[in-house]
Amino acid sequence: PDPNPDPDPSPLPLESQACLLAKPRALPALLHALGGEACDDLKLASIASAALWALLSRCEKAKVVLRGGALLSQLQLAERALAARAVEAEAAGSPGNEDDLMATLRNLEAVGALLDLS
Repeated sequence: PDPNPDPDPSPLPLESQACLLAKPRALPALLHALGGEACDDLKLASIASAALWALLSRCEKAKVVLRGGALLSQLQLAERALAARAVEAEAAGSPGNEDDLMATLRNLEAVGALLDLS
């Protein structure tokens, strides 16, 4: 067995999907919670990335919405900033909230796979 299996995102009921997509600020709020370089709350970033993964894994409309416009570039910027932060923390030998940071990056990697990003 794999010692580090990828956790499956928690199920997101259909009514929750519709509610999130009906609110124009919901996806931007999730992306804002990722924070990138300015992310002070890595636990929040981890939760937001898991919610994003759960939504995208079960809702094609959410994929279409996220692929369009500035949302995708905001997601990519946040992912790059968090990855750079992980490299810096590792090089400095100060992991800090490494568990939350690594969970966020794993979730964002899964999001990228769902969006067919390279």
